Amino acid sequence: MRNLRDRPVGQKITFVIMLISGVVLLLAFAALFCFQAYTLRQHSAHELAVVGEITAHNCAAAVMFKDEGAAAQILTGLKTMPQIVSARLEVSDRQRLAYFGGLRDELEIKAARLKSGFRIDGNRILLAQPVMLDGKREGTLHLVADLHAMTSQLLKLYGGIFALVLAASLLLAFLL
Repeated sequence: MRNLRDRPVGQKITFVIMLISGVVLLLAFAALFCFQAYTLRQHSAHELAVVGEITAHNCAAAVMFKDEGAAAQILTGLKTMPQIVSARLEVSDRQRLAYFGGLRDELEIKAARLKSGFRIDGNRILLAQPVMLDGKREGTLHLVADLHAMTSQLLKLYGGIFALVLAASLLLAFLL
């Protein structure tokens, strides 16, 4: 194969145009992917906050009466959302009332020491929702969501679209 400097000017121009087209498309798709991933995280955090608020409201009586069975049953309903990997319900003295998830998640919840609100750490969202009864805080609901699967699907989708658009664009740039 001949060196680029030994090629005719027309081939050099074609190569430069195709290279520029590819780089511009790559940058555009990278920016679009980053924006979409950011939006996905923010939307998921908002969705988790809504689910947390509803669940905390439903758990108020279980926390007040320290009913472990009712609390566990309420938390079990959260397993239907695939992004929620862990939930912990505790009374006001930080004693665990109900829990599902792995040991790593429980350690992460304890280490975070969130009183309320959420924290986004990479592909994981940790939410702490106060459980209120008559305006008084009776406990805390902690939820951990993992967005790795959703981000991976988004990356596959954008990768496939990028490959198709890049091939079509480079073919068009070559023909022009």
